[in-house]
Amino acid sequence: MGEGPWQRGEPLSELGPGDALAAVRSFPRRLREALAPEEGDQRSVEDLASSGSPSALDHAGALLAALRAIAERLDRIRLTDEPTFSSWVTTAGTTRGIRGITEAVDEAAREAAAAITRYEDLVWLRTARVEGEGTLTAVDVLRHLVELAAGSLRGVERAMHDARRAGQAGAAPRPTDPR
Repeated sequence: MGEGPWQRGEPLSELGPGDALAAVRSFPRRLREALAPEEGDQRSVEDLASSGSPSALDHAGALLAALRAIAERLDRIRLTDEPTFSSWVTTAGTTRGIRGITEAVDEAAREAAAAITRYEDLVWLRTARVEGEGTLTAVDVLRHLVELAAGSLRGVERAMHDARRAGQAGAAPRPTDPR
């Protein structure tokens, strides 16, 4: 199966609800993959995930917040005439450790997917006001939040890569095979 635009880091201006749903459903798996131990890790995966600023866990908290915002914002747009949001995401999600964040992201992704599937075709045209952005349709709000979530996931991947590279740079050289 090919990669979606959210996996390639492309702009999501043409992302439809079906693609957004696929992206939301893929985020928990991709997060677990990004936070999984790799052969040759010099430090524990928990240590790698919490190192750096922002750390992989910080980025995962932003992913969690974006997923929670998808569910909350879409439900408010569906149930309220032109709600106003002061920001895209209220606060970063907080949890403890890799297990806590992956479980929270699993749950938030299920809730976001459920919110997306509750929409019917015409409901995507309902609008909301986002301070600093103006009036946007529900599908525009969804696109932006999926883009935030995808960017946060790429941040997790980058932070883990950087932490691994920093760990290897500071590690003692491995003995060579005497054969």
